[in-house]
Amino acid sequence: MTLFPKTAMAFLLAAHIWAAPHSLYAQVNSDTDIAKKEETVREAQTIKDALANSRISSDQTVNIDTLNVETLTIESAAQTSPNITFHSNEALKKSGTPFSSAVEVDGWIFLAGMLGTKPGIGVVPGGIVPETRQAMERIKAELAKRGVGMNRIVRCLVILADFNDFAAFNGAYKEYFDGNYPARSTFAAKTLAANARVEIECTARR
Repeated sequence: MTLFPKTAMAFLLAAHIWAAPHSLYAQVNSDTDIAKKEETVREAQTIKDALANSRISSDQTVNIDTLNVETLTIESAAQTSPNITFHSNEALKKSGTPFSSAVEVDGWIFLAGMLGTKPGIGVVPGGIVPETRQAMERIKAELAKRGVGMNRIVRCLVILADFNDFAAFNGAYKEYFDGNYPARSTFAAKTLAANARVEIECTARR
């Protein structure tokens, strides 16, 4: 029976490392494979780093003769859950509406859908163009609270009450970008909240 310290074992498994959110995986198929792995020991730096912050004790041993198609999983204590922040505002809290104005996950900012509304007024008058501009102004203001500009928007979802407004909507929408437009999907729905003509939902990246 051949015994190897787990630290050495980790280096021999270097060529079969996959990065995963919560663990590193290594697989060895035979003693022949182990010999081949020695040629790629220099690629095992990631394992060395993982071991430095892992739950594996370097003085423990592994029987490599019994590792046929077995998987060794190194759980890294350094990996943590995503950092999620839920943002709301006084209007949402007061109304009891069950959604956040924005949710931030590790630098990604997901905005709730925005209508062309103003406090005390509701949907701004004038049709699709004023509504689009007001919705975009609300998006701009929400991102500004997070210290992010419109140029950091990577994707938008647009819902129109009437697809005949598509061209007029685009004319107002593009005023808010410098020519580098986010990826976008647009579709029409029979009825939007507050009888609005447009709702815009965006995702941005810090």
